[in-house]
Amino acid sequence: IAKKRRIKAGTSQALLTGKQRLPGFEVTTGYKQTGVGELPKDWDVHSLQSFSKVTSGKRLPLGQSLTDKQTPHPYIRVKDMMPGRIDQSELKYVPTEVFPWIKQYRIYKDDLYISVAGSLGIVGPVPENLDGANLTENANRISEIKESKEFLLYILLSPIIQNIIDAIQTVGAQPKLALGRIREFPIPLPPTKAEQSAIAAILSDMDTELDALESKLSKARQIKQGMMQELLTGKTRLV
Repeated sequence: IAKKRRIKAGTSQALLTGKQRLPGFEVTTGYKQTGVGELPKDWDVHSLQSFSKVTSGKRLPLGQSLTDKQTPHPYIRVKDMMPGRIDQSELKYVPTEVFPWIKQYRIYKDDLYISVAGSLGIVGPVPENLDGANLTENANRISEIKESKEFLLYILLSPIIQNIIDAIQTVGAQPKLALGRIREFPIPLPPTKAEQSAIAAILSDMDTELDALESKLSKARQIKQGMMQELLTGKTRLV
């Protein structure tokens, strides 16, 4: 798993900066220097807000609180966010009577979230079953994405953007990502959406393989734990 992660990190860096081009997509040869480093001549750097909309989430009104009781209005907190996915094991909900106060602060399946307070820079997509969920004030919604959403996700998770966020994280006891700062994130983009999608597909396949290996390891550990319990207490005797 560690070896596969290293391979994925190297492949990701090469593909997301154009050092490695996929067959059929290279239009011009050579590289140019940009604000995010060396890129192919036919790539450009655009601010995030130039091809998407970034807006804030919203906290519940004063005196109101979330509930464990399931309502039609799930609420996504930073605690629920992981890089690339939502952990739904401890999901909270907005009480039905409170929902009208914050109904305009929702996030949808075609959007991405990014955490902006506490743990900064956690980015991921919204799963189908959480389409229209309310979003915490400690995260922003990236919507109306005109380029490949999947490619943008990998760029936002890459050192290109995470290094910018890490620099902010070291300043002050309560770091916070300002809305204006996120809107100005420099995003390197291949010239076509087709190339962006092809790059994202390769990285997604590598993630799927890693997830399968992690699952296999987890199952093996559970089996070993059960066998240890049986053998070390004599519940199962060796022949």
